[in-house]
Amino acid sequence: MRGKAIFIVLALILILTSCTGGSTGRGLPKADAILTGKIMHVDNDSFLLAGEGAADLFMVSKTLAIYDEEGRVAETSDLKGQTVEIGFSGMVMESYPAQLGEPVYLKITGQGDDLVGLYQTVFEDLWDVDPGLNGEIETMAFDLSKVSNLSDSEKSALIYLVSGSHGIFGISGTFDELAEQGYIDKDQLLFEKGILFQLEVTNTSKTGFVFNASKWRSGDGAYFYQDCRAVERDGNWEYTVGSEAIS
Repeated sequence: MRGKAIFIVLALILILTSCTGGSTGRGLPKADAILTGKIMHVDNDSFLLAGEGAADLFMVSKTLAIYDEEGRVAETSDLKGQTVEIGFSGMVMESYPAQLGEPVYLKITGQGDDLVGLYQTVFEDLWDVDPGLNGEIETMAFDLSKVSNLSDSEKSALIYLVSGSHGIFGISGTFDELAEQGYIDKDQLLFEKGILFQLEVTNTSKTGFVFNASKWRSGDGAYFYQDCRAVERDGNWEYTVGSEAIS
């Protein structure tokens, strides 16, 4: 039941490593278990963490000590796409995202790319153009099957963040999968109560990558960003649109 605290066998959920007595590392507080993952989002009260499994998302309270890679106290404003380890009690609240019981500390272990943040911006920009396509929808669907630079849990985080920002139910699926599930009328080419966002990475290089993005409601109701170029500058990802099209 959602919201109920349960103990989960840690070896069966991504990388949860049991800790023995004493400190979990030099200068770190004692914790009974460790979770590793990547920071997806930071708000006033919590962190959204992506783990190793396809749907492993965790919400972690910010009421814990934060340390950098050298074990020094760090600021929460420094967290953006970092890989981290979190020491906690070993208890997991069964919700979505899951919640870690009694988090003690967060230690930064490396710097990763904040591509979830980039794609979230892309989808929000698509949401804002041709807003008539968004009217009276109940579902936001996302086809991320051709996105090669996100892990499965990062894709789950992206869907959660974008759909959650609009208070709309979010799901994952291709056009054909959504049609099989009854969301899309394939004969009428119509997603009556929803909208499908699609993203495809077409080319990658050392300096960035190229992608296409679109939102689709019907055969004559869609908007496209084509040949978008993403580059990283000073640790931040930016993108430009090659061309736009509407149907």
